[in-house]
Amino acid sequence: MTDPSTTGRRSEALFRPSVSAAVVGGVFSAAVAVVLVVTWARMSRADLANSADLAALKAELFARPGEPELLERIRRLDLQLRSDYFARRRRLKVGGWMLLAGAAVALAGVRFARAIRPDLPSPGPAPALGRIEHRTNRLGRWLVGGVAAGCVAAVAAVAFLYSPVALVSDVRYPTYEEYAANWPRFRGAGGSGVSAHADAPMRWDARTGEGILWKTPIPLPGKSSPVVWGNRVFCTGATMGAAEVFCFDADDGKLLWRRPVKTASTPAGEDIGDDTGYAAPTAAVDGQRVYAAFPNGDLACLNFRGAVLWTRSEGVPDNTYGHASSLAIHENLLIVQRDQGQDPEQGLSEIMGVEGATGKVVWIEARPVKSSWTTPIIARTPTGSQLITSADPWVIAYDPATGLELWRAKLMAGDVAPSPIYSGGLVLVVHSEAVLAAIRTDGSGDVTETHVAWTADDGLPDITSPVADGTRVYLVNANGLLSCYRIADGKKLWEKELDGAFNASPSLVGDRIYLIDQRGRCLIVAAADAYRSLGEASLNTRTAQEGNEQDDPDAEQGAPETFSASPAFMDGRIYIRGSQHLYCIGARKP
Repeated sequence: MTDPSTTGRRSEALFRPSVSAAVVGGVFSAAVAVVLVVTWARMSRADLANSADLAALKAELFARPGEPELLERIRRLDLQLRSDYFARRRRLKVGGWMLLAGAAVALAGVRFARAIRPDLPSPGPAPALGRIEHRTNRLGRWLVGGVAAGCVAAVAAVAFLYSPVALVSDVRYPTYEEYAANWPRFRGAGGSGVSAHADAPMRWDARTGEGILWKTPIPLPGKSSPVVWGNRVFCTGATMGAAEVFCFDADDGKLLWRRPVKTASTPAGEDIGDDTGYAAPTAAVDGQRVYAAFPNGDLACLNFRGAVLWTRSEGVPDNTYGHASSLAIHENLLIVQRDQGQDPEQGLSEIMGVEGATGKVVWIEARPVKSSWTTPIIARTPTGSQLITSADPWVIAYDPATGLELWRAKLMAGDVAPSPIYSGGLVLVVHSEAVLAAIRTDGSGDVTETHVAWTADDGLPDITSPVADGTRVYLVNANGLLSCYRIADGKKLWEKELDGAFNASPSLVGDRIYLIDQRGRCLIVAAADAYRSLGEASLNTRTAQEGNEQDDPDAEQGAPETFSASPAFMDGRIYIRGSQHLYCIGARKP
Protein backbone atom coordinates (compact mmCIF):
# COMPACT_ATOMS: atom_id res chain seq x y z
CA MET A 1 0.00 0.00 0.00
CA THR A 2 1.37 3.43 -1.03
CA ASP A 3 2.39 5.75 1.78
CA PRO A 4 0.37 9.02 1.40
CA SER A 5 3.22 11.04 2.83
CA THR A 6 5.62 9.63 0.20
CA THR A 7 3.16 10.47 -2.64
CA GLY A 8 2.78 14.01 -1.31
CA ARG A 9 6.53 14.56 -1.12
CA ARG A 10 6.94 13.24 -4.69
CA SER A 11 4.22 15.62 -5.98
CA GLU A 12 5.86 18.54 -4.16
CA ALA A 13 9.24 17.64 -5.73
CA LEU A 14 7.72 17.62 -9.29
CA PHE A 15 5.53 20.69 -8.74
CA ARG A 16 8.37 23.26 -8.75
CA PRO A 17 10.05 21.90 -11.95
CA SER A 18 6.66 21.94 -13.67
CA VAL A 19 6.15 25.58 -12.68
CA SER A 20 9.68 26.40 -13.84
CA ALA A 21 9.07 24.74 -17.21
CA ALA A 22 5.84 26.68 -17.60
CA VAL A 23 7.63 29.94 -16.80
CA VAL A 24 10.51 29.24 -19.19
CA GLY A 25 8.08 28.26 -21.99
CA GLY A 26 5.97 31.35 -21.35
CA VAL A 27 8.94 33.74 -21.38
CA PHE A 28 10.28 32.14 -24.56
CA SER A 29 6.86 32.38 -26.24
CA ALA A 30 6.55 36.03 -25.25
CA ALA A 31 10.00 36.82 -26.70
CA VAL A 32 9.22 35.06 -29.98
CA ALA A 33 5.84 36.81 -30.16
CA VAL A 34 7.50 40.22 -29.82
CA VAL A 35 9.94 39.42 -32.64
CA LEU A 36 7.09 38.18 -34.86
CA VAL A 37 5.07 41.34 -34.26
CA VAL A 38 8.05 43.52 -35.17
CA THR A 39 8.72 41.48 -38.32
CA TRP A 40 5.06 41.60 -39.34
CA ALA A 41 4.99 45.37 -38.80
CA ARG A 42 8.05 45.82 -41.00
CA MET A 43 6.48 43.69 -43.72
CA SER A 44 3.27 45.71 -43.51
CA ARG A 45 5.18 48.96 -44.00
CA ALA A 46 7.27 47.51 -46.84
CA ASP A 47 5.83 48.04 -50.33
CA LEU A 48 7.95 46.44 -53.01
CA ALA A 49 6.11 48.22 -55.79
CA ASN A 50 6.42 51.70 -54.21
CA SER A 51 9.89 51.77 -52.71
CA ALA A 52 11.03 55.38 -52.61
CA ASP A 53 14.60 54.46 -53.56
CA LEU A 54 13.46 52.26 -56.44
CA ALA A 55 11.05 54.93 -57.69
CA ALA A 56 13.84 57.51 -57.63
CA LEU A 57 16.15 55.26 -59.64
CA LYS A 58 13.42 54.56 -62.20
CA ALA A 59 12.79 58.28 -62.57
CA GLU A 60 16.51 58.78 -63.11
CA LEU A 61 16.47 55.99 -65.72
CA PHE A 62 13.67 57.80 -67.56
CA ALA A 63 15.90 60.86 -67.77
CA ARG A 64 18.96 58.80 -68.79
CA PRO A 65 17.57 55.79 -70.74
CA GLY A 66 19.88 52.91 -71.45
CA GLU A 67 22.50 53.82 -68.81
CA PRO A 68 24.12 50.41 -67.98
CA GLU A 69 25.29 51.40 -64.49
CA LEU A 70 21.85 52.74 -63.61
CA LEU A 71 20.15 49.59 -64.91
CA GLU A 72 22.46 47.48 -62.76
CA ARG A 73 21.68 49.58 -59.66
CA ILE A 74 17.94 49.16 -60.28
CA ARG A 75 18.36 45.42 -60.77
CA ARG A 76 20.34 45.02 -57.55
CA LEU A 77 17.95 47.15 -55.47
CA ASP A 78 14.91 45.35 -56.82
CA LEU A 79 16.52 41.98 -56.07
CA GLN A 80 17.44 43.12 -52.55
CA LEU A 81 13.89 44.34 -51.84
CA ARG A 82 12.41 41.05 -53.03
CA SER A 83 14.96 38.98 -51.11
CA ASP A 84 14.26 40.90 -47.89
CA TYR A 85 10.53 40.50 -48.33
CA PHE A 86 10.63 36.74 -48.87
CA ALA A 87 13.21 36.31 -46.11
CA ARG A 88 10.78 37.99 -43.67
CA ARG A 89 8.03 35.68 -44.84
CA ARG A 90 10.21 32.67 -44.11
CA ARG A 91 11.01 34.12 -40.67
CA LEU A 92 7.33 34.54 -39.86
CA LYS A 93 6.66 30.92 -40.77
CA VAL A 94 9.54 29.52 -38.69
CA GLY A 95 8.79 31.90 -35.84
CA GLY A 96 5.17 30.80 -35.83
CA TRP A 97 6.20 27.19 -35.28
CA MET A 98 8.58 28.26 -32.48
CA LEU A 99 5.80 30.25 -30.83
CA LEU A 100 3.53 27.22 -31.01
CA ALA A 101 6.21 24.98 -29.47
CA GLY A 102 6.91 27.42 -26.62
CA ALA A 103 3.23 27.83 -25.88
CA ALA A 104 2.80 24.05 -25.82
CA VAL A 105 5.61 23.70 -23.25
CA ALA A 106 4.11 26.47 -21.09
CA LEU A 107 0.62 25.00 -21.23
CA ALA A 108 1.84 21.49 -20.47
CA GLY A 109 3.82 22.79 -17.48
CA VAL A 110 0.81 24.67 -16.09
CA ARG A 111 -1.55 21.74 -16.50
CA PHE A 112 0.89 19.26 -14.94
CA ALA A 113 1.59 21.63 -12.03
CA ARG A 114 -2.11 22.05 -11.36
CA ALA A 115 -2.66 18.30 -11.46
CA ILE A 116 0.03 17.50 -8.87
CA ARG A 117 -0.16 20.66 -6.75
CA PRO A 118 0.62 19.48 -3.18
CA ASP A 119 -1.50 20.31 -0.15
CA LEU A 120 -0.33 22.96 2.30
CA PRO A 121 2.15 21.45 4.76
CA SER A 122 1.05 20.78 8.34
CA PRO A 123 3.11 22.04 11.30
CA GLY A 124 5.85 19.78 12.49
CA PRO A 125 9.37 18.75 11.60
CA ALA A 126 10.14 18.13 7.92
CA PRO A 127 10.39 14.44 7.16
CA ALA A 128 13.63 13.02 5.89
CA LEU A 129 13.84 12.39 2.14
CA GLY A 130 14.05 8.83 1.01
CA ARG A 131 15.42 7.28 -2.20
CA ILE A 132 12.19 7.91 -4.12
CA GLU A 133 12.19 11.60 -3.17
CA HIS A 134 15.81 11.99 -4.19
CA ARG A 135 15.07 10.38 -7.56
CA THR A 136 12.04 12.64 -8.02
CA ASN A 137 14.08 15.76 -7.25
CA ARG A 138 16.76 14.62 -9.68
CA LEU A 139 14.08 14.01 -12.34
CA GLY A 140 12.72 17.50 -11.75
CA ARG A 141 16.16 19.06 -12.18
CA TRP A 142 16.65 17.14 -15.43
CA LEU A 143 13.22 18.33 -16.62
CA VAL A 144 14.00 21.99 -15.97
CA GLY A 145 17.46 21.62 -17.48
CA GLY A 146 16.08 19.95 -20.61
CA VAL A 147 13.44 22.63 -21.15
CA ALA A 148 16.02 25.37 -20.56
CA ALA A 149 18.46 23.76 -23.01
CA GLY A 150 15.73 23.46 -25.62
CA CYS A 151 14.82 27.12 -25.19
CA VAL A 152 18.47 28.15 -25.49
CA ALA A 153 18.75 26.17 -28.72
CA ALA A 154 15.55 27.74 -30.00
CA VAL A 155 16.80 31.24 -29.14
CA ALA A 156 20.03 30.48 -30.98
CA ALA A 157 18.00 29.36 -34.00
CA VAL A 158 15.96 32.57 -33.87
CA ALA A 159 19.15 34.61 -33.66
CA PHE A 160 20.52 32.84 -36.73
CA LEU A 161 17.30 33.18 -38.70
CA TYR A 162 17.15 36.90 -37.98
CA SER A 163 20.79 37.61 -38.72
CA PRO A 164 22.08 38.86 -42.09
CA VAL A 165 23.85 35.53 -42.61
CA ALA A 166 20.48 33.79 -42.90
CA LEU A 167 19.63 35.88 -45.96
CA VAL A 168 22.34 34.13 -47.96
CA SER A 169 20.86 31.23 -49.96
CA ASP A 170 22.73 27.94 -50.01
CA VAL A 171 20.69 26.61 -52.94
CA ARG A 172 23.02 25.32 -55.63
CA TYR A 173 22.01 25.50 -59.25
CA PRO A 174 23.94 24.22 -62.28
CA THR A 175 26.37 26.41 -64.17
CA TYR A 176 25.64 27.37 -67.76
CA GLU A 177 28.27 24.88 -68.89
CA GLU A 178 26.41 22.09 -67.05
CA TYR A 179 23.16 23.16 -68.69
CA ALA A 180 24.82 23.28 -72.11
CA ALA A 181 26.23 19.76 -71.70
CA ASN A 182 22.67 18.46 -71.33
CA TRP A 183 19.36 19.19 -73.06
CA PRO A 184 17.43 20.68 -70.12
CA ARG A 185 14.49 22.45 -71.81
CA PHE A 186 12.68 23.02 -75.11
CA ARG A 187 15.34 23.37 -77.84
CA GLY A 188 18.30 22.95 -75.51
CA ALA A 189 20.10 25.03 -72.90
CA GLY A 190 19.73 28.38 -74.70
CA GLY A 191 16.32 27.60 -76.15
CA SER A 192 17.74 28.16 -79.64
CA GLY A 193 17.97 24.59 -80.93
CA VAL A 194 21.78 24.56 -80.94
CA SER A 195 23.61 21.47 -79.70
CA ALA A 196 26.82 21.74 -77.68
CA HIS A 197 27.84 18.37 -79.15
CA ALA A 198 28.92 18.17 -82.79
CA ASP A 199 28.89 14.37 -83.17
CA ALA A 200 25.22 13.63 -83.79
CA PRO A 201 24.51 10.56 -85.99
CA MET A 202 23.73 11.13 -89.66
CA ARG A 203 22.44 7.68 -90.69
CA TRP A 204 19.59 5.54 -89.35
CA ASP A 205 16.74 3.52 -90.81
CA ALA A 206 13.66 2.23 -89.00
CA ARG A 207 13.08 -0.44 -91.67
CA THR A 208 16.35 -2.22 -90.92
CA GLY A 209 16.99 -0.95 -87.39
CA GLU A 210 20.30 0.58 -88.47
CA GLY A 211 21.50 3.29 -86.11
CA ILE A 212 18.54 2.99 -83.71
CA LEU A 213 19.76 2.16 -80.21
CA TRP A 214 16.29 1.68 -78.72
CA LYS A 215 12.60 2.36 -79.21
CA THR A 216 10.11 2.37 -76.34
CA PRO A 217 6.36 3.09 -76.10
CA ILE A 218 5.18 6.30 -74.38
CA PRO A 219 2.20 5.54 -72.09
CA LEU A 220 0.20 8.73 -72.84
CA PRO A 221 0.11 10.98 -75.92
CA GLY A 222 1.68 14.42 -76.07
CA LYS A 223 3.30 16.99 -78.36
CA SER A 224 5.92 17.97 -75.77
CA SER A 225 9.56 17.35 -76.63
CA PRO A 226 11.95 15.16 -74.62
CA VAL A 227 14.50 16.72 -72.24
CA VAL A 228 17.66 14.97 -71.09
CA TRP A 229 19.96 15.22 -68.09
CA GLY A 230 22.80 12.73 -67.78
CA ASN A 231 21.37 9.23 -68.16
CA ARG A 232 17.72 10.28 -67.73
CA VAL A 233 15.19 11.27 -70.39
CA PHE A 234 11.98 13.01 -69.32
CA CYS A 235 8.77 13.80 -71.16
CA THR A 236 5.10 14.39 -70.41
CA GLY A 237 1.85 12.88 -71.65
CA ALA A 238 -1.82 13.55 -71.03
CA THR A 239 -5.42 13.00 -71.99
CA MET A 240 -8.41 15.08 -70.92
CA GLY A 241 -8.63 13.11 -67.68
CA ALA A 242 -5.01 12.31 -66.84
CA ALA A 243 -1.59 13.99 -66.90
CA GLU A 244 1.73 12.28 -66.18
CA VAL A 245 5.49 12.77 -66.16
CA PHE A 246 7.71 9.94 -67.47
CA CYS A 247 11.36 9.11 -66.83
CA PHE A 248 13.32 6.77 -69.11
CA ASP A 249 16.81 5.34 -68.87
CA ALA A 250 18.83 7.11 -71.56
CA ASP A 251 20.97 4.02 -72.27
CA ASP A 252 18.34 1.33 -72.77
CA GLY A 253 14.98 3.14 -72.96
CA LYS A 254 13.53 1.41 -69.90
CA LEU A 255 10.63 3.29 -68.31
CA LEU A 256 12.00 3.97 -64.82
CA TRP A 257 8.87 5.64 -63.44
CA ARG A 258 5.65 7.41 -64.37
CA ARG A 259 3.89 9.80 -62.00
CA PRO A 260 0.44 11.36 -62.25
CA VAL A 261 0.18 15.11 -61.69
CA LYS A 262 -2.89 16.09 -59.69
CA THR A 263 -3.90 19.51 -58.36
CA ALA A 264 -7.18 21.20 -57.57
CA SER A 265 -7.23 22.74 -61.04
CA THR A 266 -10.12 22.43 -63.48
CA PRO A 267 -9.37 19.93 -66.27
CA ALA A 268 -8.66 21.35 -69.71
CA GLY A 269 -11.81 21.34 -71.81
CA GLU A 270 -12.77 19.25 -74.79
CA ASP A 271 -12.05 22.18 -77.12
CA ILE A 272 -8.28 21.60 -76.87
CA GLY A 273 -7.28 20.95 -80.47
CA ASP A 274 -5.23 18.10 -81.90
CA ASP A 275 -2.55 20.60 -82.96
CA THR A 276 -1.57 21.10 -79.32
CA GLY A 277 -3.18 18.30 -77.32
CA TYR A 278 -3.15 17.93 -73.54
CA ALA A 279 0.63 17.79 -73.10
CA ALA A 280 2.02 20.53 -75.34
CA PRO A 281 4.48 22.34 -73.03
CA THR A 282 7.94 20.78 -72.84
CA ALA A 283 9.29 20.05 -69.35
CA ALA A 284 12.52 21.50 -67.91
CA VAL A 285 15.21 19.97 -65.68
CA ASP A 286 17.94 21.46 -63.48
CA GLY A 287 19.95 18.37 -62.57
CA GLN A 288 17.94 17.71 -59.39
CA ARG A 289 14.32 18.33 -60.32
CA VAL A 290 12.04 18.04 -63.33
CA TYR A 291 9.31 20.65 -63.88
CA ALA A 292 6.18 20.01 -65.93
CA ALA A 293 3.33 22.20 -67.20
CA PHE A 294 -0.02 21.28 -68.75
CA PRO A 295 -2.71 23.13 -70.78
CA ASN A 296 -5.03 23.54 -67.77
CA GLY A 297 -2.42 25.68 -65.98
CA ASP A 298 -1.10 22.96 -63.67
CA LEU A 299 2.59 23.06 -62.69
CA ALA A 300 4.44 20.25 -60.95
CA CYS A 301 7.94 19.62 -59.64
CA LEU A 302 9.37 16.14 -59.11
CA ASN A 303 12.78 14.89 -58.11
CA PHE A 304 14.72 12.46 -60.27
CA ARG A 305 13.29 9.52 -58.27
CA GLY A 306 9.76 10.52 -59.23
CA ALA A 307 8.62 11.96 -55.89
CA VAL A 308 6.30 14.97 -56.29
CA LEU A 309 7.90 17.90 -54.44
CA TRP A 310 5.26 20.54 -55.11
CA THR A 311 2.37 21.42 -57.39
CA ARG A 312 0.70 24.69 -58.34
CA SER A 313 -2.56 25.41 -60.12
CA GLU A 314 -2.47 28.69 -62.05
CA GLY A 315 -5.94 28.08 -63.49
CA VAL A 316 -7.11 27.32 -67.01
CA PRO A 317 -5.98 30.23 -69.22
CA ASP A 318 -8.25 32.19 -71.54
CA ASN A 319 -6.57 30.62 -74.54
CA THR A 320 -8.13 28.57 -77.34
CA TYR A 321 -5.41 25.90 -77.11
CA GLY A 322 -4.77 26.04 -73.36
CA HIS A 323 -1.37 26.77 -71.87
CA ALA A 324 1.16 25.74 -74.53
CA SER A 325 4.35 27.69 -73.73
CA SER A 326 7.21 25.53 -72.51
CA LEU A 327 9.18 26.17 -69.33
CA ALA A 328 12.54 27.92 -68.98
CA ILE A 329 15.09 28.01 -66.15
CA HIS A 330 17.36 30.79 -64.89
CA GLU A 331 19.66 29.84 -62.03
CA ASN A 332 17.30 28.88 -59.17
CA LEU A 333 14.14 30.16 -60.90
CA LEU A 334 11.58 28.42 -63.05
CA ILE A 335 10.24 30.86 -65.67
CA VAL A 336 6.55 30.48 -66.59
CA GLN A 337 5.04 32.56 -69.42
CA ARG A 338 1.22 32.68 -69.39
CA ASP A 339 -0.07 34.67 -72.35
CA GLN A 340 -3.84 34.71 -72.70
CA GLY A 341 -6.82 36.71 -73.86
CA GLN A 342 -7.83 37.93 -77.31
CA ASP A 343 -6.88 41.55 -76.70
CA PRO A 344 -3.73 42.92 -75.01
CA GLU A 345 -5.92 45.51 -73.27
CA GLN A 346 -7.57 42.75 -71.23
CA GLY A 347 -4.44 42.58 -69.07
CA LEU A 348 -4.64 38.81 -68.58
CA SER A 349 -1.12 37.83 -69.64
CA GLU A 350 1.74 37.51 -67.17
CA ILE A 351 5.19 36.05 -66.68
CA MET A 352 6.57 34.81 -63.38
CA GLY A 353 9.73 33.56 -61.73
CA VAL A 354 9.04 30.64 -59.39
CA GLU A 355 11.57 29.33 -56.87
CA GLY A 356 12.40 25.89 -58.22
CA ALA A 357 12.99 24.24 -54.85
CA THR A 358 9.75 25.41 -53.21
CA GLY A 359 7.28 26.48 -55.90
CA LYS A 360 6.92 29.95 -54.34
CA VAL A 361 6.50 32.92 -56.68
CA VAL A 362 9.54 35.19 -56.43
CA TRP A 363 8.36 37.76 -58.95
CA ILE A 364 5.44 38.22 -61.33
CA GLU A 365 4.91 40.80 -64.07
CA ALA A 366 1.85 41.66 -66.15
CA ARG A 367 2.32 41.53 -69.94
CA PRO A 368 0.50 43.82 -72.41
CA VAL A 369 0.08 41.04 -75.00
CA LYS A 370 -2.61 38.63 -76.22
CA SER A 371 -2.47 34.83 -76.12
CA SER A 372 0.56 33.10 -77.61
CA TRP A 373 2.29 29.73 -77.41
CA THR A 374 5.85 30.95 -77.65
CA THR A 375 8.51 29.88 -75.15
CA PRO A 376 10.84 32.42 -73.48
CA ILE A 377 14.62 32.15 -73.74
CA ILE A 378 17.52 33.39 -71.61
CA ALA A 379 19.93 35.38 -73.80
CA ARG A 380 23.50 35.83 -72.53
CA THR A 381 24.12 39.37 -73.82
CA PRO A 382 27.15 41.65 -73.24
CA THR A 383 25.12 43.59 -70.66
CA GLY A 384 23.98 40.49 -68.77
CA SER A 385 21.32 37.81 -69.01
CA GLN A 386 18.02 38.85 -70.57
CA LEU A 387 14.72 36.99 -70.54
CA ILE A 388 13.33 37.35 -74.08
CA THR A 389 9.63 36.88 -74.91
CA SER A 390 7.58 37.28 -78.09
CA ALA A 391 3.81 37.73 -78.51
CA ASP A 392 1.32 40.04 -80.23
CA PRO A 393 2.25 42.92 -80.35
CA TRP A 394 5.45 43.14 -78.25
CA VAL A 395 8.83 41.53 -78.07
CA ILE A 396 9.81 42.20 -74.43
CA ALA A 397 13.07 41.64 -72.56
CA TYR A 398 13.17 41.28 -68.77
CA ASP A 399 15.81 40.85 -66.10
CA PRO A 400 15.31 37.13 -65.37
CA ALA A 401 16.32 37.51 -61.70
CA THR A 402 13.75 40.20 -60.85
CA GLY A 403 11.23 40.46 -63.69
CA LEU A 404 12.19 44.10 -64.28
CA GLU A 405 11.38 45.06 -67.88
CA LEU A 406 14.47 46.14 -69.84
CA TRP A 407 13.14 46.96 -73.31
CA ARG A 408 10.33 46.25 -75.75
CA ALA A 409 9.75 46.38 -79.51
CA LYS A 410 6.38 46.40 -81.28
CA LEU A 411 6.89 43.84 -84.06
CA MET A 412 4.55 40.83 -83.70
CA ALA A 413 0.97 40.07 -84.76
CA GLY A 414 -1.44 37.11 -84.69
CA ASP A 415 -1.32 33.93 -82.58
CA VAL A 416 2.47 33.83 -82.34
CA ALA A 417 3.97 30.33 -82.05
CA PRO A 418 7.68 30.53 -83.12
CA SER A 419 9.89 31.25 -80.11
CA PRO A 420 12.66 33.87 -80.17
CA ILE A 421 16.35 32.99 -80.43
CA TYR A 422 19.58 34.90 -79.72
CA SER A 423 22.47 34.64 -82.17
CA GLY A 424 25.17 36.89 -83.60
CA GLY A 425 24.54 39.45 -80.85
CA LEU A 426 20.91 39.94 -81.94
CA VAL A 427 17.50 38.74 -80.80
CA LEU A 428 15.70 37.12 -83.75
CA VAL A 429 11.89 36.85 -83.76
CA VAL A 430 9.52 35.70 -86.47
CA HIS A 431 5.90 34.94 -87.31
CA SER A 432 4.11 34.47 -90.62
CA GLU A 433 1.59 37.23 -89.83
CA ALA A 434 4.34 39.68 -88.89
CA VAL A 435 8.03 39.80 -89.86
CA LEU A 436 11.42 38.24 -89.30
CA ALA A 437 13.22 40.87 -87.19
CA ALA A 438 16.66 41.32 -85.64
CA ILE A 439 16.87 43.44 -82.47
CA ARG A 440 19.91 44.85 -80.67
CA THR A 441 19.77 44.18 -76.92
CA ASP A 442 21.41 47.30 -75.44
CA GLY A 443 18.31 49.51 -75.50
CA SER A 444 15.85 50.68 -72.85
CA GLY A 445 12.12 51.34 -73.01
CA ASP A 446 10.41 51.18 -76.40
CA VAL A 447 13.17 50.40 -78.91
CA THR A 448 10.96 49.85 -81.96
CA GLU A 449 12.37 52.87 -83.77
CA THR A 450 15.93 52.71 -82.47
CA HIS A 451 17.18 49.13 -82.05
CA VAL A 452 15.56 47.02 -84.79
CA ALA A 453 18.53 46.20 -87.04
CA TRP A 454 16.46 44.84 -89.95
CA THR A 455 13.26 43.05 -90.91
CA ALA A 456 12.24 40.59 -93.65
CA ASP A 457 8.86 39.21 -94.70
CA ASP A 458 9.39 36.27 -97.07
CA GLY A 459 8.97 32.56 -96.35
CA LEU A 460 8.14 33.02 -92.67
CA PRO A 461 6.98 30.10 -90.44
CA ASP A 462 3.78 30.06 -88.41
CA ILE A 463 4.71 27.17 -86.06
CA THR A 464 8.41 26.29 -86.10
CA SER A 465 11.09 28.39 -84.44
CA PRO A 466 14.23 29.57 -86.26
CA VAL A 467 17.77 28.29 -85.75
CA ALA A 468 21.01 30.20 -86.35
CA ASP A 469 24.75 29.59 -86.47
CA GLY A 470 25.89 33.11 -85.55
CA THR A 471 26.22 34.15 -89.20
CA ARG A 472 23.02 32.86 -90.82
CA VAL A 473 19.47 32.22 -89.61
CA TYR A 474 17.42 29.34 -91.05
CA LEU A 475 13.61 29.10 -91.23
CA VAL A 476 11.33 26.28 -92.31
CA ASN A 477 7.59 26.73 -92.58
CA ALA A 478 4.89 24.08 -92.23
CA ASN A 479 4.78 23.49 -96.00
CA GLY A 480 8.50 22.73 -96.24
CA LEU A 481 9.94 26.01 -97.53
CA LEU A 482 13.47 26.30 -96.10
CA SER A 483 14.98 29.81 -96.15
CA CYS A 484 18.35 31.23 -95.13
CA TYR A 485 19.03 34.87 -94.18
CA ARG A 486 22.29 36.59 -93.28
CA ILE A 487 22.19 37.83 -89.68
CA ALA A 488 24.41 40.87 -90.24
CA ASP A 489 22.05 42.66 -92.66
CA GLY A 490 18.96 40.47 -93.23
CA LYS A 491 19.78 39.58 -96.83
CA LYS A 492 18.14 36.39 -98.06
CA LEU A 493 20.87 34.00 -99.20
CA TRP A 494 18.77 31.12 -100.52
CA GLU A 495 15.55 29.14 -100.23
CA LYS A 496 14.63 25.55 -101.02
CA GLU A 497 11.30 23.70 -101.35
CA LEU A 498 11.51 20.50 -99.30
CA ASP A 499 9.30 17.46 -99.73
CA GLY A 500 7.45 17.26 -96.42
CA ALA A 501 5.38 19.05 -93.78
CA PHE A 502 7.14 20.33 -90.66
CA ASN A 503 5.94 20.99 -87.10
CA ALA A 504 9.23 20.22 -85.34
CA SER A 505 11.69 23.13 -85.19
CA PRO A 506 15.07 22.81 -86.95
CA SER A 507 18.24 22.14 -84.95
CA LEU A 508 21.91 22.98 -85.45
CA VAL A 509 24.66 20.42 -84.77
CA GLY A 510 28.11 21.71 -85.66
CA ASP A 511 27.80 22.86 -89.29
CA ARG A 512 24.66 20.78 -90.01
CA ILE A 513 20.95 21.59 -89.88
CA TYR A 514 18.59 18.74 -88.84
CA LEU A 515 14.95 18.95 -89.98
CA ILE A 516 12.40 16.26 -89.02
CA ASP A 517 9.12 16.20 -90.93
CA GLN A 518 5.80 14.82 -89.71
CA ARG A 519 6.50 11.40 -91.29
CA GLY A 520 9.69 10.94 -89.25
CA ARG A 521 12.02 11.67 -92.15
CA CYS A 522 15.10 13.66 -91.12
CA LEU A 523 16.76 15.91 -93.72
CA ILE A 524 20.32 17.00 -92.97
CA VAL A 525 21.43 20.21 -94.67
CA ALA A 526 24.72 22.12 -94.63
CA ALA A 527 24.76 25.35 -92.61
CA ALA A 528 26.27 27.43 -95.41
CA ASP A 529 25.74 30.33 -97.82
CA ALA A 530 24.26 27.93 -100.39
CA TYR A 531 21.83 25.02 -100.06
CA ARG A 532 23.51 21.62 -99.92
CA SER A 533 21.94 18.34 -98.84
CA LEU A 534 24.10 16.16 -96.59
CA GLY A 535 21.83 13.17 -96.16
CA GLU A 536 18.49 11.73 -95.17
CA ALA A 537 17.32 9.25 -92.53
CA SER A 538 13.95 7.92 -91.44
CA LEU A 539 12.08 6.65 -88.39
CA ASN A 540 9.09 5.36 -90.31
CA THR A 541 8.90 1.74 -91.33
CA ARG A 542 6.68 2.54 -94.32
CA THR A 543 6.74 4.94 -97.21
CA ALA A 544 4.40 7.88 -97.48
CA GLN A 545 2.24 5.95 -100.01
CA GLU A 546 1.99 2.98 -97.67
CA GLY A 547 1.06 5.33 -94.84
CA ASN A 548 -1.72 6.96 -96.89
CA GLU A 549 -3.19 3.57 -97.67
CA GLN A 550 -3.30 2.82 -93.95
CA ASP A 551 -5.27 5.96 -93.04
CA ASP A 552 -8.34 3.73 -93.33
CA PRO A 553 -9.24 2.89 -89.67
CA ASP A 554 -10.17 -0.64 -90.76
CA ALA A 555 -6.64 -1.29 -92.05
CA GLU A 556 -4.70 -3.95 -90.17
CA GLN A 557 -1.59 -1.96 -89.32
CA GLY A 558 -3.18 1.44 -88.65
CA ALA A 559 -1.81 4.87 -89.56
CA PRO A 560 1.96 5.43 -89.47
CA GLU A 561 3.55 7.21 -86.54
CA THR A 562 3.73 11.01 -86.82
CA PHE A 563 6.37 13.40 -85.49
CA SER A 564 5.76 16.92 -84.18
CA ALA A 565 8.15 17.24 -81.21
CA SER A 566 11.58 18.83 -81.57
CA PRO A 567 14.55 16.47 -80.99
CA ALA A 568 17.02 16.48 -78.09
CA PHE A 569 20.75 16.15 -78.80
CA MET A 570 23.35 14.66 -76.47
CA ASP A 571 26.89 13.37 -76.97
CA GLY A 572 26.64 11.03 -79.99
CA ARG A 573 22.87 10.59 -79.64
CA ILE A 574 19.52 12.04 -80.72
CA TYR A 575 16.31 11.51 -78.73
CA ILE A 576 13.15 11.86 -80.85
CA ARG A 577 9.55 11.62 -79.73
CA GLY A 578 6.87 10.29 -82.06
CA SER A 579 3.14 10.05 -81.53
CA GLN A 580 3.58 6.55 -80.09
CA HIS A 581 7.24 5.96 -79.18
CA LEU A 582 10.40 7.54 -77.87
CA TYR A 583 13.49 6.78 -79.95
CA CYS A 584 17.21 6.95 -79.27
CA ILE A 585 19.43 7.32 -82.33
CA GLY A 586 23.11 6.47 -81.80
CA ALA A 587 25.43 3.84 -80.48
CA ARG A 588 25.78 2.19 -77.10
CA LYS A 589 28.47 3.85 -74.99
CA PRO A 590 31.45 1.72 -73.87
